[in-house]
Amino acid sequence: MIATVYAITRLAALLVLLMPSSAWAECAWVLWAETFSYDAGAPPSSWKIWDSAKSLEHCEEYGEIRATKLGTRGSDRGFSTLTRYICLPDTVDPREPKASGR
Repeated sequence: MIATVYAITRLAALLVLLMPSSAWAECAWVLWAETFSYDAGAPPSSWKIWDSAKSLEHCEEYGEIRATKLGTRGSDRGFSTLTRYICLPDTVDPREPKASGR
């Protein structure tokens, strides 16, 4: 009887340990584009969401396609710009933290 209880307890502990890793694997990924200017007097960098994917690999594929189609250098409001594409979990927001009002 004690051996059965011990086995069930070990199995339950193992399942609890595996749950966060499976949840992480199933999270969505967001393709972010950070655009910034390297001209004097230009506005600060800005972040924009371009796409989302179910896996990191798919997100990175979207980023490569986006960079190939649009390029990474351009012009925005007369300023020379550079854009980088980065995939982050959907729980991460790379923009400046919002004011908490405290």
